[in-house]
Amino acid sequence: MTNTATYAAATDSQPSSRIGEGGADPRPAAVTFATTEHFVLQGARSATIAESTGRANMFLAAVSGGLVALGLAATATGLGTASFAFAFVLLPTLAFTGLVTFERVLQSGIEDLGYARRIALLRSFYFD
Repeated sequence: MTNTATYAAATDSQPSSRIGEGGADPRPAAVTFATTEHFVLQGARSATIAESTGRANMFLAAVSGGLVALGLAATATGLGTASFAFAFVLLPTLAFTGLVTFERVLQSGIEDLGYARRIALLRSFYFD
């Protein structure tokens, strides 16, 4: 038997590594890798969603507390100069916090979209 014939016989007898090719089951290591990667990506998606939710909740709490404080300051000073000064300090701070929160939540959303795409690729591997 020649070397070419020996190689052809050896490669034909090995099971296929893709699901559905040659009727053979996938290798257990490939299935383990795919399920582990899927699990890790789902965990990463969960973390980005939790971070976005936490940041939005903190921002809403800051706005709520700031407006309550502004109302109390306005009531205490009778809409005097002190309450306007307090408002000029408080409202830009809340606006900056809102912009920073929005930027980070947007970054988390883009990151989550990347995780979702990679999960979709893994799901297509499962059904091929």
